[in-house]
Amino acid sequence: MTMINNSTSISLIHTANDYYNSDDYVHALPLYIEILKNECNDAMTWYRTAYSYRMLYGFNSNTYSLYYQAYQRLSTQMPNSVYTKYAWNQIFNVNQYFKVLPATGIRAENGDLYGVDNDGDGRRETVFVHGYYRKDGTYVRSHYRAK
Repeated sequence: MTMINNSTSISLIHTANDYYNSDDYVHALPLYIEILKNECNDAMTWYRTAYSYRMLYGFNSNTYSLYYQAYQRLSTQMPNSVYTKYAWNQIFNVNQYFKVLPATGIRAENGDLYGVDNDGDGRRETVFVHGYYRKDGTYVRSHYRAK
């Protein structure tokens, strides 16, 4: 169910899958990331990217984000697949390890993730801010901020 058309990307997928199948995640991961940059929507490519990343770097916010993206695609493209269940379990495992899922939901309106350094200032953002309207009528989407 590959959703990439150009031959370069298809060639990258085959090469990355060969590395992945031989447990060579060091070489597979950069290829998968290059494929994802081309707006790949293939569920298994996202899954293999997440798995390769976890094998190399363990559980962290990037692992969570990759598995979350994989799960969204898998649940649509392959809802009864064992990979869909595994991706969900990995999201749960990262949650248990880092406590990244907030009571208000996984992601704020502006795309921020709970417990992640969303703005690059080196601080984890764990305080949920509800969306609100400014005096001038501008709507500020919900987001997370550091304490």
